[in-house]
Amino acid sequence: VKGDDSKSMPMQEVGDGVLNSAEFLIGTGAWYPAPFTEHDPETGEMASVGAVSFGSCYVEIEVDTETGEIDIIKLDQAWEMGKAVNPLMCMQQIGGGLTIGLGYGLSEDCRPSPNMEYVPDRLGDYFMPTFADYPKENGRALVEVPHPMGVKGAKGFSEGSSTAPIPAIVDALHDALGVRHMEIPMPPEVALRAIEGAEGSPGI
Repeated sequence: VKGDDSKSMPMQEVGDGVLNSAEFLIGTGAWYPAPFTEHDPETGEMASVGAVSFGSCYVEIEVDTETGEIDIIKLDQAWEMGKAVNPLMCMQQIGGGLTIGLGYGLSEDCRPSPNMEYVPDRLGDYFMPTFADYPKENGRALVEVPHPMGVKGAKGFSEGSSTAPIPAIVDALHDALGVRHMEIPMPPEVALRAIEGAEGSPGI
């Protein structure tokens, strides 16, 4: 009981009690936006809350122009997310986003290439990145600027770290070879076609 330490129970005891019975432990809660945000107190309907996260992503790559293989040497991300309620979880979210971004940017594709004979028909043929594919350098940074319209100053934060690597990889390819290619993912065969198609242009 809040304010009375004599009326307490260890969480383990609470958990054991729930697990050994047919009862469920249920909690309810509610949150209202800042007072200056107009909303219907009955339905909660309101204008969209502008607590949007902002981030940046830096990528350094090496490209084998004979095979189309793209190696990510370095990938750094920094995200401004209001208040990081759980900083460790936020850092891990950026790490997870890195994996998704690498897959979406370089390898994960269900389309057959170059024709239907090559359609992936099992998970073993669908290449997903693992920790082994992480760049040797992958920096992560959190920038905290509590937002008045976010819960405890926090902003919505998750998908950004998985989408930011994709345009960063595309831009790194352009910076390296002068190739402006917008098709993703870019496995070696796609990157090689882009490189060959741009041969003779400035930067090649």
